[in-house]
Amino acid sequence: PQCPLGGSLHGHHPRDCLFYLRDWAPPRLQELLRVSFYTGLYWFVLQKALGATFRDEPCGKETEPGHAGLCRSHYTEYLVTLINLHGLDPAPFYRGAELEAAALRHLP
Repeated sequence: PQCPLGGSLHGHHPRDCLFYLRDWAPPRLQELLRVSFYTGLYWFVLQKALGATFRDEPCGKETEPGHAGLCRSHYTEYLVTLINLHGLDPAPFYRGAELEAAALRHLP
């Protein structure tokens, strides 16, 4: 692969990684999954550090309709988890620049 980092020690994310898919809009991720989604309320809990201890608290970010009661970043994370669990390949949904970047990353 053509990598601008050359011979330095580093890793490459697989194309179904949250690293790449986090920028996709939820409808695009849903299209890839083609599954039904629970759209009721969901209380997403995070462990927040308070000094030397951790406490479970709600995310606190604003939610969007149709995102299962989650904020956009947690909903995207949820969708990417489902994509990974089902072993789905996002490549058929790549658009121009994404396809070119993936080819440069993964093809010899």
